[in-house]
Amino acid sequence: MAIIPSTYSVVFWDPSDRLYITANQANVNTTDTAYTMQDIIDTVGGGGGVISIASGGTGQTTAQAAIDALTQAGAASGGDLLQNNGGSVVFVPGIQVTGYQMVQVFQWVDGTPVAYTNWTSGVASNLPFNPIEVTKGSTNAPGPTAYTDFGWTCVNAVGGTAGEVATFTLGADGSGTWKISTTQHWFDQTNQVEVRVSLNVNGTIIDVIDNKSTELTGDKIFNGYLVQSLVAGDTIQVEVEFAGGGISPFPSDTGNRPTEITFERVSQ
Repeated sequence: MAIIPSTYSVVFWDPSDRLYITANQANVNTTDTAYTMQDIIDTVGGGGGVISIASGGTGQTTAQAAIDALTQAGAASGGDLLQNNGGSVVFVPGIQVTGYQMVQVFQWVDGTPVAYTNWTSGVASNLPFNPIEVTKGSTNAPGPTAYTDFGWTCVNAVGGTAGEVATFTLGADGSGTWKISTTQHWFDQTNQVEVRVSLNVNGTIIDVIDNKSTELTGDKIFNGYLVQSLVAGDTIQVEVEFAGGGISPFPSDTGNRPTEITFERVSQ
């Protein structure tokens, strides 16, 4: 490769014809001053195969450096976003995700992920849940992966009374204070049966419902919640145990209200 002297002019010619004519010279052997297309590119770019922005290139040799040069990324601040202002593409302040809000609701509906079954009296076991939220919403949590990065994901594994147990894991950007609520809906809440519902937070059992039924009605809804500061990677499981009465209660979803768990971010 060579840089074409600035005193030269570029003439395109048929390489099968060893003679060409210009306004300044005639019948000159082309091998004396022949340059390749790469030489032209190098000349325009200033050498090394790099074409300047002014000449239609980027002035860079790598993809990242080219993007930085074209967008003037060096003048932007961390978290800034590119935006069209109606005439040009400019950097604008990004969303402050530290102040985001989010809610996710997961349910256990009969057959999803597994069928309802009687809960053996005196045996504590974790619940399964549908890994797809029945309800979700967020404010200021950006991107298509907002719920996996800033919220909770649910994975079921083999085990427990129902045959599967759910584990919820907080995403990499989800640290903050969360309100975790659970609604429990069960038949057979009679004969002095006591229900205990706990949240297993990273292996620590924290009770959120403890109720004893003395009535004759058998279909009941219980609610409990926990507010706690949590960090990325923390896990939650929901444990249910019935004691006394000699009864093994059965899950209920009457009135379109199955057992569920709700995650609500309340502060950073």
